[in-house]
Amino acid sequence: MERSQKARKLRELRKFGKKVQQDVLKKRQKDKKEMMNAVKKYRTGQQDKLDFLEDAKPKSGPKKKKENPNNPGQKRQHKNKKFGFGGQKKRSKYNTSDSTNSTTSFGKRQNSQGRQFTNKNKKNRPGKNKRKNNKKGQKE
Repeated sequence: MERSQKARKLRELRKFGKKVQQDVLKKRQKDKKEMMNAVKKYRTGQQDKLDFLEDAKPKSGPKKKKENPNNPGQKRQHKNKKFGFGGQKKRSKYNTSDSTNSTTSFGKRQNSQGRQFTNKNKKNRPGKNKRKNNKKGQKE
């Protein structure tokens, strides 16, 4: 007995919901038709003012916060943190005036860990002229 009553209530609620939905759709169609007629009158010159646009009520619902373009969302911040900010990858190795004038790449060689190559066992070898002069000095 209770099941049949519950089913009946559900049916009534469904019918009521459908009726409400139909009323909403009819109202929307009516508003749209009025708006189109007003636009038509404005275009043909029968109406001078665009008051009908101001009468359109903004939808009252949960208002979304406008996101600040300078402050990206959490998802974007996480991806920026993980992958970097993106940007152009192509043509990044072109010779530019800045790259030509910079001397940062010239200097002591470094290995992959960032340590400079140094030969600790290397003895300071004198230059060619000094060696030549040393040979001459030994012969005499």
